[in-house]
Amino acid sequence: MDDRDPRPGKFDILLTFGDLVDARDKFVRGISHYEVILADRTGRKLKPLAMIRANTNGVSCCRHGKYKVALRFNMTDLRMYYPNGYIGTVNKLRIAVTPRSDHIYLPYLSFTGPIIDKTSGQIKIIAGSWHMKMPPGDAAGLSEHPRVNFALSTAFADTFGLNYDDVFINDITIKDGTEFRRLATSYDDNDPYDDSFVSVHAARRTSTGFCCPPTMLSFCDGPPCPVQMTVDYEVNTWDLTTVIKAPTYFVLTEFQANIQKEAARIGAPVNIDADTMKMEVPMATIAGRGGINSMTNTTTVRPKVVKPTADASQILLSWIAAIVAASSHLMF
Repeated sequence: MDDRDPRPGKFDILLTFGDLVDARDKFVRGISHYEVILADRTGRKLKPLAMIRANTNGVSCCRHGKYKVALRFNMTDLRMYYPNGYIGTVNKLRIAVTPRSDHIYLPYLSFTGPIIDKTSGQIKIIAGSWHMKMPPGDAAGLSEHPRVNFALSTAFADTFGLNYDDVFINDITIKDGTEFRRLATSYDDNDPYDDSFVSVHAARRTSTGFCCPPTMLSFCDGPPCPVQMTVDYEVNTWDLTTVIKAPTYFVLTEFQANIQKEAARIGAPVNIDADTMKMEVPMATIAGRGGINSMTNTTTVRPKVVKPTADASQILLSWIAAIVAASSHLMF
């Protein structure tokens, strides 16, 4: 199993596979999901990685790379399974996939080769973050959705012309702005009983009117104030020429539209407040043998890649394998 990260002790695995089909290359009926796990050399399940919803619409057969899962982990993550250290040629950690249905749990029939720690070559790591504001309900719905990383990484790759498999979402934080500043326009400091600021001035003025901070919702007559969502991302690529293009107004407008499109696709629509998209200057490092120091990235001329049709959630990995069992086989 190929490791895409040349740094010792770090793994970046990409698994792709197709649907379970019968001897006539027809979809096997009743398959609702594909489960992806980490397995030891004997096939014992160590850790679940992804549960991917099967999609048999639109094609009869046989797209070998229809589903994708991206996997990243460190050697330290394997200590609970291999306390004496993981050696790929000895321990032979593998990835396994099995079809699932609502009432059937099939054994793991397809396994990758052992995962070997790659320690040669170089990789470019670009890390940064962006900020955006939206209603608190939208932010909660998106951040808590199980496929939020898939939606945001897809929107990022679409906007900046990157390979979808190279973009990872590391963290999502939400700042609700609980601080409250009293406005003194009509409040009379000489009248200790004047509490008019509570119902009127607890609200904040926005471009569309007044809004209410979280701590004042019970006293404030208005909609809740937008919250700021900050997303930390990372791009890992073998293409050492990759850079992130400058976040101009037009780029950020496109990025906002792509985020809203992908969020709607997964069933967590958001309404990002206009002109609130901001991006920090990303930092890049070339790691591996002969790596160089960090540097900033502001422009790129890379062409956009063809968007994959796979609807698999991005969690952590990738594969190639083939099986024959009960006259059925997974497509690779």
